[in-house]
Amino acid sequence: MSMRRQWTVRQLQVLHRHGDRSPLHNVFQGVSQQEHDERALWQTRMPRQRDLAHLTQQYAVRHTAATTGASGSAGTIIPPQAEPFGTLTTTGLEQMKQRGSRLRELCDREGFAVGALSVPRVQVFSNSYLRTQRSVQSLLSGLFHDRPEMTPLIEVLPPATDMINTYAAFPEIADLKNALELVDDTFGERERQMAPRKAELMRLLPLYANGSVPFTWMTTADYFTCRDAHDVPLIPHTSEHLDSTLTHLSFRFQQFYSQQTILGLVAGRLMRNVINEVMPKQRFIDMHRAVQGHDDRKDLVIYSGHDVSVLAALHAIGAQCVHETKWWPTYASALTFELLEDERGNHRVRARLDGQPLVQTSGDGAAECAFADFEDNVLAKLGPSSAR
Repeated sequence: MSMRRQWTVRQLQVLHRHGDRSPLHNVFQGVSQQEHDERALWQTRMPRQRDLAHLTQQYAVRHTAATTGASGSAGTIIPPQAEPFGTLTTTGLEQMKQRGSRLRELCDREGFAVGALSVPRVQVFSNSYLRTQRSVQSLLSGLFHDRPEMTPLIEVLPPATDMINTYAAFPEIADLKNALELVDDTFGERERQMAPRKAELMRLLPLYANGSVPFTWMTTADYFTCRDAHDVPLIPHTSEHLDSTLTHLSFRFQQFYSQQTILGLVAGRLMRNVINEVMPKQRFIDMHRAVQGHDDRKDLVIYSGHDVSVLAALHAIGAQCVHETKWWPTYASALTFELLEDERGNHRVRARLDGQPLVQTSGDGAAECAFADFEDNVLAKLGPSSAR
């Protein structure tokens, strides 16, 4: 009688979206009194400074280069972040702590010994946005709630070398997206169908109506989702456009990330790092010509990012959920990759989203597959542009 294989989790990687935040723009921008009132409203949703200071004292950040207002490789600039807009809220801070607690529950359930981890075996990456830095600080407080000595440093990636959000590093992504809208017939037809709704939203939302901000579907969806998450009333007559806006945004990114060049530029750096980290030990040593037996990779790797980061990674692994109508990564959602090893030294990779095994369209559709298949499937999806 054959024995059933026992798989052990040897390593965990986590890519998460930041928690709930305030909208990127003041929807009443250009309308003096309402603009002031809107700012005051979101100011009440901001975390207490002492809570933020405590998190920073516990989980310090290290900037590898100038990141605030820093230029990307082609002169792109990360805009300065002015509270209370585009900022993690009290709701988001608590949300991320809960995400950390749920990750701890997953680790305990799967036998991944968080209690045995040491600081040198943990790597944490964030990018230059404060909301991603604060999000991962709060996540760590939930994950290591019973281990105050676990204080891993948060590595803040500068825009030019950021692997989590590469839009600043590769400004051609925006050009490729704009070109796709012009040449793809399906895309063009959907945009024409949405044109009357776009015109109505531009009339209803003050920041568009007075020309303060150019129209984008992302900004419009941001208006809806941020207000909904914080129980802030919508502007009259805009609610009827909510579902259509979210559905259309999802459609647009399905089209964008189905293009290999775009997907490779957006997700290539991140997924190649995931593959390198999750690679079985002997394969890593052989490939990198390291000293025999030496492996300085980590047991736990965390990447703090954005919706577009999680979405691109899901496309890269062929997750079925990204093709569902109106699907979008929720705030604080977490994509995890577990490296599994059996008693014979075989290795598999298991993917989960928010703790649930992911059904994938590539391979046999299972939530886990042999490492070699995982690597082949991902690199085939990403194409040559992912090597940049």
